[in-house]
Amino acid sequence: GEVIGIIWADDPRSRLLPSTELLQALRVFANQATAALDSASRFEEMRYLAEHDPLTRLYNRRAFNHRLRVEASRSRRYGTPFALVVLDVDGFKGINDVHGHLAGDAALARVADLLGQPLRAADAAFRIGGDEFALILPELERETAEAAVRRIAAHLEQVCAAEGRPVTASFGVAVFGGDAH
Repeated sequence: GEVIGIIWADDPRSRLLPSTELLQALRVFANQATAALDSASRFEEMRYLAEHDPLTRLYNRRAFNHRLRVEASRSRRYGTPFALVVLDVDGFKGINDVHGHLAGDAALARVADLLGQPLRAADAAFRIGGDEFALILPELERETAEAAVRRIAAHLEQVCAAEGRPVTASFGVAVFGGDAH
């Protein structure tokens, strides 16, 4: 039902429509082109979903495991720290039980939106399962990572409370690098 391309079929000199045979050939071409574009679009979506959570559009657990291995290897090799932050949405089961799964999904999507906002370009946010999320924050020492978590938690609480849907999360922080591997 949507336009994905245009085939211009008149003769630019005479402005006449092409012959019936040519129009039929153009219809066949248009149908094949549409199928090819649709297939390419579906392929790109599948490739995207291989590393992203369909609900939150954050990176998924598979991408998390890969990125964690990469950052740990980089940390050991170059001696640079990185912080791993894991968070769990508080009372999520209650949201689902009282308001239903659509409200729970909306809460998870909102948390994901808020997690992505205060991050640096090198940082990454992941949904690793259910109501659990993780952040990988390269090149942060413990104090800076803890300050970042306090900002994220305050931002989450402030925005969700202002929207009339109080959502909080519990955070854990581990810093790798230097002496801690």
